[in-house]
Amino acid sequence: MPLITEQISNLINGVSQQPPSLRLASQCEVQENGMVTIAEGLKKRPPLEHVTKLHNKTDLDAKIHFINRDPSERYVVTITSDQFDSAFAADFSGTEMQVFSLDTPINPWDDAFAAPFGPSDFSREVAGVSTGETLEYIRTTDARDNLRLFTVADFTFVLNQSKVTAKSTDVSSSRAPEGIVFLKQASAATSFKVFLDGSSVGSITADADADTLVTNIANAMATPGFIITKFGSSNVHVTRSDGADFTLHAEAPEANMTAIKDSVVDFTDLPSRTKDGFTIKITGDPNSGTDDYWIKHNNQ
Repeated sequence: MPLITEQISNLINGVSQQPPSLRLASQCEVQENGMVTIAEGLKKRPPLEHVTKLHNKTDLDAKIHFINRDPSERYVVTITSDQFDSAFAADFSGTEMQVFSLDTPINPWDDAFAAPFGPSDFSREVAGVSTGETLEYIRTTDARDNLRLFTVADFTFVLNQSKVTAKSTDVSSSRAPEGIVFLKQASAATSFKVFLDGSSVGSITADADADTLVTNIANAMATPGFIITKFGSSNVHVTRSDGADFTLHAEAPEANMTAIKDSVVDFTDLPSRTKDGFTIKITGDPNSGTDDYWIKHNNQ
């Protein structure tokens, strides 16, 4: 069998488990002590540089998380058991969180003959608690598997998957039944109708201008015993003066106007702006298998 000569431009596609006949020429079967980058190609893996020993804890279930905020601010978060001796900790009964800087020590040496850095030189205080203080929320028997840490900008979120989510005992004051009439598209040649408690609110003059049409809808809905509030050129909010329940219905060709009360199927059925605090249930398509959601409108 003759030799086959082929030029390989680079080896930056790493290791492949596919058979040789299927993998790319720039992939390899085994890569030991090598590191590939698009900018530098295949190069030797950089060595491990030991700086200092952070602590003497021996937990096998410790959780380690790295924070790379920017090139000059990098940290390592350790969540371990509350023990400092060299004895093996088989049971992860308590936890504590510590943060260490990966870059600049607190007390750098002044000359080349100073003593090496120690853990305290890299230790950073955890906001809201003292360094090393036991945090009840992260107490778990297996920090490595039960805890999840996620960093976004300047904040790191900690989730304990072994904790059962509980409802807060604080509840907001109940709101009276309310609804909105949402104008999706104005039209001068369309018949618009609104029904409050099963009765027509009266004549609504159609108009090609959305703001004018919504004003006409609000004026027609001005019924004794109801509080009617117009919001921009898209919708009218309605509630009863005595806080009692009511029915709301709207009719318009091509669904140019809809009545929204209690629930809607999709977020797209809602206007972008309405009364502050208006609460509605998003049921989702019953055929999609999605869960229900509650949404509270906040104009801010």
